[in-house]
Amino acid sequence: DFILANYKKAYLYYQTKLSGYATFQTKTANSVHNYSYAPILLENEKQCLGVKEALESKNIFARRYFYPSLDSLDFIKSPLQSVSRDIASRILCLPISYQITEHEQDTICEIVKGAL
Repeated sequence: DFILANYKKAYLYYQTKLSGYATFQTKTANSVHNYSYAPILLENEKQCLGVKEALESKNIFARRYFYPSLDSLDFIKSPLQSVSRDIASRILCLPISYQITEHEQDTICEIVKGAL
């Protein structure tokens, strides 16, 4: 319970600090979230790559989330592939941990904002 509570706190902190800069996933009323990832959706792939590069220049490692899009596999055909590919090209997972500090998150958020 302690770990899950700290993940949630860290996730919500990112959401507060990056409001207006990035989009966060909308949860449905019946969904359950463990907050183990902190994906942000940016306007386009150029922004996504710019933020990733800016973080890496400070030895902070975010990762692309479900990239490339799973529909790019030969055996998956979907009418939603353009939506899937669009989102996969511009979503980035920020570092998150149950031990991450607000100071560390502030640093990450300032780098993200500065790269946009």
